[in-house]
Amino acid sequence: INGANMCIQDNGAAVNLVIDVTGYTTSNYAGAATRILDTRPATQKGSLLGPLAGGTVYQVATGLAAGTYAFNVADVAPTGVGNLRVFPEPAAGIATVAQVPNTAVDTYIPNTDGSAMAILTVPASGNLDMYSDSAGTVNVVIDQLGAFTAGTSLTTLATPTRIADSRPGPIAAGSSVTVVGSPSGSGANF
Repeated sequence: INGANMCIQDNGAAVNLVIDVTGYTTSNYAGAATRILDTRPATQKGSLLGPLAGGTVYQVATGLAAGTYAFNVADVAPTGVGNLRVFPEPAAGIATVAQVPNTAVDTYIPNTDGSAMAILTVPASGNLDMYSDSAGTVNVVIDQLGAFTAGTSLTTLATPTRIADSRPGPIAAGSSVTVVGSPSGSGANF
């Protein structure tokens, strides 16, 4: 998305649309991709071994310095419908369930792997927190895709904001919706 508007077309069955913005950039980022978490037993990376149960806040030690990074967050072999919320760990330590943001980084359905990109700030602790609202379980893979240069204004991390939600009524098949506006109206890429 480049600019303040986006158009989304549904060519299939009626769907509900939810768009959450957690951050955006006005320039490119650089760096090499690095796996920081894989909860699958055969390929485990990090301290979490999955599949992970929903309703619990998990701490992800990234091994990264404080800063802003781009991540790919993948859900693997979910057993229920749910969403993953990945966010900077509070200064006081691992978040409580009450502190978990309402916005999702990735949503999933049973037996279907998926992924999404997220721009997140890693705090001084080097930890991110992760939460799934699923009644089932899910394996999670997180790759750091790149880092944003420190001391620049290339990245703006907003309080996670829902900018569109068509629920409870779906968008009709074959129709389109235009979402107007972007965080701070900056014409940002998000």
